[in-house]
Amino acid sequence: MAENLLSERLSLIATIDPQASSTTLKSDVFDMEHFEKVLAIVSVGAFGTSGTLDAKFEASATSNGTFTTVSGKTITQLTEPGSDGNKQVLINLSAAEVAASTARWGRVFVTNAKGSNTYSVVVLGQPRRTEAFTTIARKDLSTVDEIVT
Repeated sequence: MAENLLSERLSLIATIDPQASSTTLKSDVFDMEHFEKVLAIVSVGAFGTSGTLDAKFEASATSNGTFTTVSGKTITQLTEPGSDGNKQVLINLSAAEVAASTARWGRVFVTNAKGSNTYSVVVLGQPRRTEAFTTIARKDLSTVDEIVT
């Protein structure tokens, strides 16, 4: 039996599945009440001509409420002219930062200002210390198909 696996300590809590898109997309909504810290991984593939991509964390008091930008949690715009294709950006977020905006729920919001850009987003959450540990990470998305130990 494996011990101390990252899949036991981190949960996959939100995604934007890999795709070429020219529209604004939002990740799954997640409940920060269950997490100490969250990490969004924005992975960009090919950019369309003159393509740009912006990403940020947003928060809301309710799961389907009005989401607003979490202060300081917006990436520097990625651009095709800036040779930002095939790169990744990491955005950290803590429960305290979300609570400071009197919110509880979070998501990642991605805007394509120009062109059709290929990208994906994965959001990992570190459960609060009070959450029970199991061999399958708590609060994983229902789309997680398998965890190989």
